[in-house]
Amino acid sequence: LDANGNASITAADVDAGVTDNCAIGSIEVSPKIFTGANIGPNTVTLTATDVNGNVATATSTVTVKDIIAPVFTSVQENVIIALDAQTGTATLANYTGLAAATDNSGIPVTLTQSPAAGTPLVKDVATIVTLTATDGSTNNVKQTFTVKATDQTAPVANIATLPTISGECSASATAAPTATDNTAGTVTGTTTDPTSYTAQGT
Repeated sequence: LDANGNASITAADVDAGVTDNCAIGSIEVSPKIFTGANIGPNTVTLTATDVNGNVATATSTVTVKDIIAPVFTSVQENVIIALDAQTGTATLANYTGLAAATDNSGIPVTLTQSPAAGTPLVKDVATIVTLTATDGSTNNVKQTFTVKATDQTAPVANIATLPTISGECSASATAAPTATDNTAGTVTGTTTDPTSYTAQGT
Protein backbone atom coordinates (compact mmCIF):
# COMPACT_ATOMS: atom_id res chain seq x y z
CA LEU A 1 0.00 0.00 0.00
CA ASP A 2 1.14 3.52 -0.69
CA ALA A 3 0.88 6.45 1.73
CA ASN A 4 -2.75 6.94 0.69
CA GLY A 5 -3.62 3.31 1.40
CA ASN A 6 -3.93 2.23 -2.22
CA ALA A 7 -2.18 -0.32 -4.43
CA SER A 8 -2.65 -1.44 -8.01
CA ILE A 9 -1.35 -4.04 -10.44
CA THR A 10 -1.35 -4.56 -14.19
CA ALA A 11 -1.82 -7.73 -16.17
CA ALA A 12 1.91 -7.82 -16.80
CA ASP A 13 2.50 -8.18 -13.04
CA VAL A 14 0.83 -11.61 -12.99
CA ASP A 15 1.31 -12.75 -16.62
CA ALA A 16 3.67 -15.70 -16.53
CA GLY A 17 3.65 -15.91 -20.32
CA VAL A 18 0.40 -16.09 -22.29
CA THR A 19 0.70 -17.51 -25.84
CA ASP A 20 -1.72 -18.22 -28.68
CA ASN A 21 -1.44 -20.06 -32.00
CA CYS A 22 -2.58 -16.90 -33.77
CA ALA A 23 -2.15 -13.72 -31.77
CA ILE A 24 -3.17 -12.28 -28.42
CA GLY A 25 -5.78 -9.56 -28.67
CA SER A 26 -5.86 -8.44 -25.01
CA ILE A 27 -4.86 -9.45 -21.51
CA GLU A 28 -6.75 -8.12 -18.49
CA VAL A 29 -6.50 -8.74 -14.75
CA SER A 30 -9.25 -8.33 -12.18
CA PRO A 31 -9.32 -6.99 -9.57
CA LYS A 32 -6.42 -4.63 -10.06
CA ILE A 33 -7.10 -1.97 -7.42
CA PHE A 34 -6.55 -2.72 -3.71
CA THR A 35 -7.01 -0.86 -0.40
CA GLY A 36 -6.38 -1.51 3.27
CA ALA A 37 -9.40 -3.81 3.27
CA ASN A 38 -7.45 -6.17 1.01
CA ILE A 39 -4.35 -6.63 3.17
CA GLY A 40 -3.26 -10.24 2.85
CA PRO A 41 -3.66 -12.75 -0.03
CA ASN A 42 -6.12 -11.94 -2.80
CA THR A 43 -7.18 -14.11 -5.73
CA VAL A 44 -7.06 -12.30 -9.07
CA THR A 45 -8.16 -13.54 -12.47
CA LEU A 46 -6.06 -13.08 -15.61
CA THR A 47 -8.18 -13.09 -18.78
CA ALA A 48 -6.52 -13.51 -22.18
CA THR A 49 -8.45 -12.99 -25.41
CA ASP A 50 -6.98 -13.80 -28.83
CA VAL A 51 -7.68 -11.93 -32.05
CA ASN A 52 -10.46 -14.39 -32.88
CA GLY A 53 -12.34 -13.80 -29.63
CA ASN A 54 -11.30 -16.99 -27.90
CA VAL A 55 -10.94 -16.51 -24.14
CA ALA A 56 -8.82 -18.27 -21.53
CA THR A 57 -8.56 -17.47 -17.81
CA ALA A 58 -6.19 -18.30 -15.00
CA THR A 59 -6.01 -17.27 -11.37
CA SER A 60 -3.13 -15.97 -9.32
CA THR A 61 -2.60 -14.78 -5.77
CA VAL A 62 -1.64 -11.17 -5.05
CA THR A 63 -0.55 -10.40 -1.49
CA VAL A 64 -1.18 -6.84 -0.33
CA LYS A 65 1.17 -5.57 2.38
CA ASP A 66 1.24 -2.45 4.52
CA ILE A 67 4.82 -1.48 5.36
CA ILE A 68 4.15 2.15 6.37
CA ALA A 69 3.95 3.04 10.08
CA PRO A 70 1.05 5.01 11.55
CA VAL A 71 1.33 8.76 12.13
CA PHE A 72 0.52 10.54 15.39
CA THR A 73 -1.94 13.38 14.83
CA SER A 74 -1.61 14.57 18.43
CA VAL A 75 1.31 15.99 20.40
CA GLN A 76 1.71 15.15 24.09
CA GLU A 77 3.51 17.82 26.11
CA ASN A 78 5.50 17.13 29.27
CA VAL A 79 3.26 16.87 32.34
CA ILE A 80 3.66 18.04 35.95
CA ILE A 81 1.12 16.66 38.44
CA ALA A 82 0.58 17.19 42.16
CA LEU A 83 1.26 14.55 44.76
CA ASP A 84 -1.86 13.52 46.64
CA ALA A 85 -2.60 16.04 49.42
CA GLN A 86 -3.14 13.26 51.97
CA THR A 87 -0.84 10.39 51.01
CA GLY A 88 1.94 12.31 49.23
CA THR A 89 1.94 9.76 46.42
CA ALA A 90 1.04 9.76 42.73
CA THR A 91 0.71 7.25 39.92
CA LEU A 92 0.78 7.47 36.14
CA ALA A 93 -2.51 8.18 34.45
CA ASN A 94 -3.65 6.53 31.21
CA TYR A 95 -2.50 8.97 28.54
CA THR A 96 -3.54 6.86 25.55
CA GLY A 97 -6.96 8.52 25.66
CA LEU A 98 -5.32 11.87 24.93
CA ALA A 99 -3.41 10.55 21.92
CA ALA A 100 -4.58 10.05 18.34
CA ALA A 101 -2.93 8.39 15.34
CA THR A 102 -3.97 7.38 11.84
CA ASP A 103 -2.71 4.76 9.42
CA ASN A 104 -2.53 4.71 5.63
CA SER A 105 -4.54 1.49 5.61
CA GLY A 106 -7.56 3.28 7.05
CA ILE A 107 -7.79 0.67 9.79
CA PRO A 108 -7.86 1.99 13.40
CA VAL A 109 -4.54 1.74 15.22
CA THR A 110 -3.91 0.36 18.70
CA LEU A 111 -2.43 2.75 21.27
CA THR A 112 -0.38 1.45 24.20
CA GLN A 113 1.58 3.10 27.01
CA SER A 114 4.80 2.23 28.82
CA PRO A 115 5.14 2.37 31.79
CA ALA A 116 1.52 1.36 32.25
CA ALA A 117 -1.12 3.46 33.96
CA GLY A 118 -0.97 3.00 37.71
CA THR A 119 2.83 2.90 37.88
CA PRO A 120 4.01 4.76 41.03
CA LEU A 121 5.86 8.01 40.47
CA VAL A 122 8.87 9.21 42.45
CA LYS A 123 8.68 12.74 43.85
CA ASP A 124 10.46 15.31 41.65
CA VAL A 125 11.76 12.62 39.24
CA ALA A 126 10.68 12.94 35.60
CA THR A 127 9.43 9.59 34.31
CA ILE A 128 9.72 9.03 30.56
CA VAL A 129 6.43 7.77 29.13
CA THR A 130 6.28 6.16 25.68
CA LEU A 131 3.08 5.97 23.66
CA THR A 132 3.11 3.46 20.80
CA ALA A 133 0.68 3.42 17.88
CA THR A 134 0.57 0.05 16.10
CA ASP A 135 -1.34 -0.81 12.93
CA GLY A 136 -2.77 -4.16 11.88
CA SER A 137 0.47 -5.09 10.13
CA THR A 138 2.54 -4.46 13.31
CA ASN A 139 4.12 -1.29 11.92
CA ASN A 140 4.47 1.16 14.79
CA VAL A 141 5.53 4.67 15.72
CA LYS A 142 6.45 5.98 19.18
CA GLN A 143 5.96 9.28 20.99
CA THR A 144 7.64 10.15 24.29
CA PHE A 145 7.09 12.74 27.00
CA THR A 146 7.79 13.08 30.72
CA VAL A 147 5.57 13.08 33.78
CA LYS A 148 6.84 14.58 37.06
CA ALA A 149 5.03 14.53 40.40
CA THR A 150 5.73 17.48 42.71
CA ASP A 151 4.60 18.44 46.21
CA GLN A 152 2.09 21.27 45.79
CA THR A 153 0.41 21.00 49.22
CA ALA A 154 1.47 23.20 52.17
CA PRO A 155 1.91 21.64 55.64
CA VAL A 156 -1.09 21.85 57.99
CA ALA A 157 -0.46 23.26 61.48
CA ASN A 158 -1.20 20.83 64.30
CA ILE A 159 -2.52 23.67 66.49
CA ALA A 160 -4.55 26.60 65.27
CA THR A 161 -3.22 29.19 67.78
CA LEU A 162 0.10 29.30 69.62
CA PRO A 163 -0.21 29.37 73.42
CA THR A 164 0.56 32.49 75.46
CA ILE A 165 3.83 32.19 77.38
CA SER A 166 4.40 34.19 80.56
CA GLY A 167 7.04 34.31 83.29
CA GLU A 168 8.67 36.45 85.97
CA CYS A 169 11.61 38.54 84.83
CA SER A 170 11.79 36.63 81.56
CA ALA A 171 9.73 34.36 79.33
CA SER A 172 10.92 31.86 76.78
CA ALA A 173 9.25 29.74 74.13
CA THR A 174 10.85 26.35 74.57
CA ALA A 175 8.68 24.12 72.40
CA ALA A 176 8.44 24.79 68.69
CA PRO A 177 5.06 24.19 67.07
CA THR A 178 4.68 21.37 64.55
CA ALA A 179 2.73 20.78 61.37
CA THR A 180 1.86 17.72 59.31
CA ASP A 181 3.03 17.49 55.71
CA ASN A 182 1.83 15.04 53.05
CA THR A 183 5.38 14.02 52.15
CA ALA A 184 7.64 14.98 55.07
CA GLY A 185 5.32 13.88 57.89
CA THR A 186 5.81 15.98 61.03
CA VAL A 187 7.53 19.31 60.38
CA THR A 188 8.90 21.49 63.20
CA GLY A 189 8.27 25.19 62.88
CA THR A 190 11.07 27.76 62.82
CA THR A 191 11.12 31.50 63.34
CA THR A 192 13.45 34.44 62.86
CA ASP A 193 11.97 36.20 65.91
CA PRO A 194 13.54 35.92 69.39
CA THR A 195 12.26 33.08 71.56
CA SER A 196 13.21 34.71 74.90
CA TYR A 197 12.06 38.07 76.26
CA THR A 198 13.00 40.08 79.40
CA ALA A 199 11.06 43.27 78.80
CA GLN A 200 7.63 43.43 80.38
CA GLY A 201 4.63 43.50 78.10
CA THR A 202 3.20 41.39 75.35
